[in-house]
Amino acid sequence: MYGVLDFEKQNPMMKQHGRNFNSVNDLIEELKTEWQNMFLFASDDVLIGTHAFIANPSQETFRKSVLAMRKDLWGGKLSKDIEKLAFNHKNPNQAGKK
Repeated sequence: MYGVLDFEKQNPMMKQHGRNFNSVNDLIEELKTEWQNMFLFASDDVLIGTHAFIANPSQETFRKSVLAMRKDLWGGKLSKDIEKLAFNHKNPNQAGKK
C-alpha cells in the first residue's frame, strides 16, 4: 500500500520482491483485488479504511487503514503512543494538490 504514496521510490523495491507494476494505477488495481479478498478475514474498520485509501490515497488514509489492521492483528489493542506516531512529510504524488 505504501508504494502508492511514493510509487517512483518504492517501485524498484517492489520489483526486487517480484511485484512488477508498470504504474501506480496497476498497483491500485492490485489493491482493489486484495480488498475483495479481505472480506474473508478483515474487520469492518479494516475494510472501510482500506477502501478509503484505495479511493483517495493519502498519508492520512494510509495511516487509518494500517492502524485498523494493527488493531485486528493485536486483538483490538492500540496504545496511545502508537496512535500518535507520524512522520511529517509530503507525498510526492500529491504535490500541488490541496
